[in-house]
Amino acid sequence: MAGVAALVGTLLPTLVWAPPGAATSSRVKTASNPVSRAYFAHLRIRLVTDSDWASVQLSPGTILRARLSAPAGSHAWRVGGHGFGVAGGPGAGRQQATLDVLYTNFDRRAPVRIQLTKGDIGAARVTAWRVSGDDAVRIGRLRDALHATPHRSTFERQLTLSRQSAMGLRSTALPSVDPRRLVLAFYYPWYAGYRSPALADRPRDARSTDTARGVASLTRQAKRAGVNGFVVSWHGSASDGHHFRLALEAARRYHQLVTGYLETPAAMSTESVARRLVFPGEQVLSWLVQLLDYSRNRAFLHSHGVPVVFVYQMSALSPAGWRQALHLLRVRYHRRVHLVGDSTDPAYLPFEWGVHRYAATEPAGQLTRVAVDASLLAKGGAVLDGARPRLYAATVSPGFDDRRVPGRHDRVVSRRHGARYRETWRAARAARADWVLVTSWNEWYEDTEIEPGRLTGARALRQTRHFTRQWERKSAPGAG
Repeated sequence: MAGVAALVGTLLPTLVWAPPGAATSSRVKTASNPVSRAYFAHLRIRLVTDSDWASVQLSPGTILRARLSAPAGSHAWRVGGHGFGVAGGPGAGRQQATLDVLYTNFDRRAPVRIQLTKGDIGAARVTAWRVSGDDAVRIGRLRDALHATPHRSTFERQLTLSRQSAMGLRSTALPSVDPRRLVLAFYYPWYAGYRSPALADRPRDARSTDTARGVASLTRQAKRAGVNGFVVSWHGSASDGHHFRLALEAARRYHQLVTGYLETPAAMSTESVARRLVFPGEQVLSWLVQLLDYSRNRAFLHSHGVPVVFVYQMSALSPAGWRQALHLLRVRYHRRVHLVGDSTDPAYLPFEWGVHRYAATEPAGQLTRVAVDASLLAKGGAVLDGARPRLYAATVSPGFDDRRVPGRHDRVVSRRHGARYRETWRAARAARADWVLVTSWNEWYEDTEIEPGRLTGARALRQTRHFTRQWERKSAPGAG
C-alpha cells in the first residue's frame, strides 16, 4: 500500500550573506496564504560591485527558481529565497553576476520592492529586467556609491515598482509536456471483500475488484465523474496481474486509461529476502518489465508513443540502481518508458520524465506553495535555461484518516464537508499542473477514497465531476 509520501523540499540554497560579524539566518520563509492561481514572472537582476559586501533582495514575494550566470571574481555568490549577494571582503576588487529568477508575489495588490544593500567600501549598481521569451525590458536601476561615515557602515537603496510594471500583464508561461488535461485516480485492486476492521469506511455499493463485473462498474462510475483512468498499485504479475488485466479490459471497453503504480519499497523488500540477484534493483526491473508487457493494449497510458508508469518512493532504489535498471530495459528488452517519480533529489531527476507526490496532507495554507514548488522543480529549469521540462502531476485528495490501521500514527486531515478537497484542487490549478492525480479512488484504509462510502457519502464524487469540468475549461495551457 502506498503511504504518505512527501515530495517537496527546499529548492534554493539558503541565503546567508551579511557584513562581517553580523548574525545570519538559515531559514528561507515561504508564503502561507492559499491563492487561486500563482502568477510567475521571469526577472533578471544584475549586480556589479567593488564593495566589501553587497546584496539584492526582492520583496514581498518569493524566488521559486533561480539560475546564477557569468559570475566574475574569486568570491562565492549566495542565492536564496529572496535574492542574492556576495561577501568579498576588503580588496576583493570588482565583482559582478546576473541572476535569472522565477518570482511570484502571492499578494496580488502589493508592489514589488528591489533593495540594494552594501558595505562601507566602494560602490554597487543593480539593473533589473523583465524577460519574456527572447525579449528583456528594463524595469529599474539602483546605484549606491556612498562610503563610511562616523554614524553609518551599511547603506541601502530601494526601488518600488507596481506589480504590473515589475511582473507584466500576463504570467510567464510554463511549458506543457503533455497537452491532455488528464485526471487519473490511484486505484487499489485487493478488495474482493470489505470485512477488515482496519478500514476507515466501507463503500455504499460493495463491488469486488476481483471480478470483471465489479471493475467495469467502478470504471463506469469514475468516467461519469470526469476521471480519465486509474493508476493501479503494482506488485508484479504474480500478485497483481489478474487485477491489472481486469482494470485494463474495463478501460479499453469504456475508452479510459490505465497504468501501474510501481511499488518500489515492496520490490526492494522482496529482493532482500530473495536469492542472489545480479544487481540491486533487479526485482524493480522485473516488475517494470512485467507491467510493460501490457503496454500494447490501447488503454495503457502512453505519452507521445511511450508508456507512462508512476513510481512510488523512487528513493527506495539508489540512483545507480535506476541507471542500471533503465539501461537493461533498453538494451536487453528493447523497451522505453516514461517514469513519473516522486523524488526531488537532483540525483534522481535524470530518470524522471515527470514528478508527482502521492499524498496531500499539508495544512491548508501550505498546499498552494507546495504545489507551486513541485511544478517549478519540474518546469522552472526549462524557462530559465532551456533544460528539458518534466511533466508535473498535481495531487488532490478529500482527506486522510488511517487511525484504524495498527501501528499508524499519521496526521489526520479532516474532509471538512468537502472544503479540504476544494483546497487541493485550487492548489493544483494554481501550480499549472499538466495532469491531476486523485488520491484516491478506493484507498479505504486511509480514508482518501472518492468512491461513495457509508460514512463519507457521495460528496467527493459529485465534487470531482464539478472540479474536472473546471479543470478542462480553465486549465488549458496559457490560461490566465
